[in-house]
Amino acid sequence: MGHLNRGEFFGATRRRQSSGGALLTDLHHATARRFPRHSHEAAYFGLLIEGRYRERAGRRELEYAPPSIGFHPVGLCHLDEVGTGGGRTFTIELDPRWEQLTRLPRDPDLCGGPILWRALELYRGFQAGDLTGLAAESLIAEMLGSMAPTRKEGRQPAWLKRVTESVRSRCRTGEVMPSLVELALDAGVHPVHVARTFRQFNGISLGEYQQRTRVHAAVQLLKKAEHRLADIAAQCGFSDQAHFTRTVRRITGHTPGELRHWLIR
Repeated sequence: MGHLNRGEFFGATRRRQSSGGALLTDLHHATARRFPRHSHEAAYFGLLIEGRYRERAGRRELEYAPPSIGFHPVGLCHLDEVGTGGGRTFTIELDPRWEQLTRLPRDPDLCGGPILWRALELYRGFQAGDLTGLAAESLIAEMLGSMAPTRKEGRQPAWLKRVTESVRSRCRTGEVMPSLVELALDAGVHPVHVARTFRQFNGISLGEYQQRTRVHAAVQLLKKAEHRLADIAAQCGFSDQAHFTRTVRRITGHTPGELRHWLIR
């Protein structure tokens, strides 16, 4: 039996990004293919984007059709088969810290519901190129929280206001954004609970809130012609002007230049 180290998968890696305590990989298979029995060093989710995929683990046989997602615990021994025409998979390989923060399942599972929706949201950010560490981290926390449901808050807790204000203030000033773990430590609750409770009361992920707040702050600066786009991007915490443009276009449907034209004409 083969053993694949962290970051190793069968198939061609088209793109890879380390973010939010996970290694995110876009894997392609050009043709139908069977893989030998093997295991993985790290736990991961596999989101099937294109094609057909079959997996055998112990007595279980899992059939994937896009979009579907499966969870694979550490050391799971399994056989995989890519269907006719090949396929494409988005893998979310978890760092050891998630094992320390959350009790991960010990059995393979074909997931659905909130786990699938959060994974698709993560994939869209990955594809768009505007995925932040906090966005990835909060979505992964929600996925893991859905595998071991936690209690819901009856009313908005006081600590949530502190978390929200901490993110908002840093978006306005361009300060380095704290991680989900750091926000949770300040709030005095578990990181998974922070991520799930934020969506419960706001309807979006903590990472999406961060992006929208950054864009709102940037729009205020776009009203002033003396601010260069690159300077606005830096001041609002975007990694560069290209990241700034991608995020603004995704959220508003327009580029920063187009918005500026309408705002100051």
